[in-house]
Amino acid sequence: RGARARAGGANCRACSFRQGVQQRGGGGGSSSLGGKMEADIPAGFSRLDVDTLAHVASFLPCSEVLGLDCVCREWACAFRPPRLSLHITRVSLRGTPLSSALRAFARRFPALSTLSLRGSDACGRDVGVLCTSFRSLISLDLSGCDALQDAHVAAIGAALPQLQMLSLSGCRDVSDAGLAALLAHCRSLSSLLLGWCDISDFGLLSLSSISTSLTSLDLSGCAMLTDRGVAALMRRCPRLASLQLEGCREVSGWAL
Repeated sequence: RGARARAGGANCRACSFRQGVQQRGGGGGSSSLGGKMEADIPAGFSRLDVDTLAHVASFLPCSEVLGLDCVCREWACAFRPPRLSLHITRVSLRGTPLSSALRAFARRFPALSTLSLRGSDACGRDVGVLCTSFRSLISLDLSGCDALQDAHVAAIGAALPQLQMLSLSGCRDVSDAGLAALLAHCRSLSSLLLGWCDISDFGLLSLSSISTSLTSLDLSGCAMLTDRGVAALMRRCPRLASLQLEGCREVSGWAL
C-alpha cells in the first residue's frame, strides 16, 4: 500500500511537471526551454527507484515515454529502463536522413533485435552505421535496397553473425561472391531471401554451410539457376521446408 501511494505521488509530480513545462513553453514542447528545465525538476525526483519510475511510465502512452528523455539528461537516464522495455513494432523513417535516424535509434534501442529498411535508399554508409550500432539484430530486411553490393553484404555477415533472418530481395548487385562472404560468418540463418539477386548454381554451393539451420529460401527471379544447381541444393539442405523459384526460367520440375 505504501509503495502504491509513493508511486501515485510520483506519477502526480511527473504529470504536474510536464504540464508546467508545456505551459511555460507555450505548448510547443520542451526543446525551447534549454538548461532552465533541469533547475525546475522536483528535488526528490532523483531519489525515486527504478520500480517506481516503471510504475509511473506504465500510465503513459508510448509516445510520451519516448518523449521523456527529451526533457533533460536526468530524465533520459531515469526513464531509460521503461523506454527499453517498450515493444516497438513499426516506425516510419520517411523523409529522415537514414544514417542519422539509425544512430538515434541505436542510442534509444541498443538491444533492438528486428529491423526493416525495406525499400529504403540504404547505401554503404548506412550499412556501416547499422553494423556498428545494432549488434543484437537477429532479423534484418534490406529488400529493395538496390544500392547494396557484395562488399556491404560481407560487412553485414562479419558484424552480425547471429542473424537468423535476412532479406536481400531486389538487391541486384549481390552476387555469388557476396553470398559466400556472408555465409562464411552467418551460420544460423533459417530464412534467407535472395529474390532477383545475381545468384547462380555456383553460389548455391555456399548454402551447404547453413544446411542444418536453413528452412526457408527465396530464389525468385534468379535467372541463372538451373535444374542441376537446384537439385544439388535439395540434397544438401534436408531441412528446407519452403523454396520459392518463381521466375527461374531454366528450372523445371525435374529439379524437384
